[in-house]
Amino acid sequence: TEMGTLRTYTELRFQYDTNDTAAGYDTTGETSVNFAWIQLGGLRVGKDESFFTTWSGYSGNVINDDIAGGVGPYDTNLISYTYNGGAF
Repeated sequence: TEMGTLRTYTELRFQYDTNDTAAGYDTTGETSVNFAWIQLGGLRVGKDESFFTTWSGYSGNVINDDIAGGVGPYDTNLISYTYNGGAF
């Protein structure tokens, strides 16, 4: 588009369980939306990973996640803008 590249992304997860219980045959399932966003140029709106976790590579090699209490929410609803500032 005139305002930049238009992209969308959606990741859905489906799980179907057949658990044997004392009461008989139990079938349960689960559906989750992990990511769902739309991006126009550098503007992204939707559900995605938090920038507090991705900027440091999830802090796995930076700090001990268990001691520090983690690095933030791994997925969140967000409105973000990113840009390329060149090679400065």
